[in-house]
Amino acid sequence: MATSSIFANVHITTPEEAERFVRALELSEKDPPIPAPTDPIFETDHEEIMRKLRRKFGEVKA
Repeated sequence: MATSSIFANVHITTPEEAERFVRALELSEKDPPIPAPTDPIFETDHEEIMRKLRRKFGEVKA
């Protein structure tokens, strides 16, 4: 999908624009990958969930 939107939204009309576009693509390939955030920790204990909700929002009805 990303490629199709690039080709749909970029209008290149001169050889200079084409060279700049290709250069930008080449430079983007050389960027180091952005580290992904750590995996989320899913809370499954009902009492712990309620404690966190109370701390954040006050008294919560179950």
